[in-house]
Amino acid sequence: MDFDTSIKCISLSILLSSLYFFFRYLVIVHPLRSRNFNTKSRAVRIISVVWLMPFLILAPYFLPHQVYNYYAYSDYGVIRRALCTEILHKVVSENFAKAYAMLLLLVLYFIPVMVLCFTCGSIALRLLGVTDEQTIIKSSLRKEEAGRRKVGIVCFNPPM
Repeated sequence: MDFDTSIKCISLSILLSSLYFFFRYLVIVHPLRSRNFNTKSRAVRIISVVWLMPFLILAPYFLPHQVYNYYAYSDYGVIRRALCTEILHKVVSENFAKAYAMLLLLVLYFIPVMVLCFTCGSIALRLLGVTDEQTIIKSSLRKEEAGRRKVGIVCFNPPM
């Protein structure tokens, strides 16, 4: 597998896992909204966009690459190495190449990491947190206990 194919596969994997966790977030944290949001046609559109994004974002990698040959000579023979590098900086301006590298870092790393952290954190808080029913039960038990204490104090006070 060459570099272009591997980076597209990695990008697709990252985006699909972010999408998966986003849908899990909707189902767990917002179950009623997710029934309206998760339709078959919307799922097909979102998945097709996610599949096309790596190919559109990484389109400059389709440009020709330049191969540099390196030779090292010694008494034991010649060692040949070839280095394949992109020539994006030669085709477009240097500022565009830097902006494109920052876009790749943002879209393929920072945004998916933020989505994964937010969705997994929200799911964990939802699953591990105290629910409304538990809060109601705890507050009613506290009220009962406070009422018992008041009755106990009144009952055990010696008469004057």
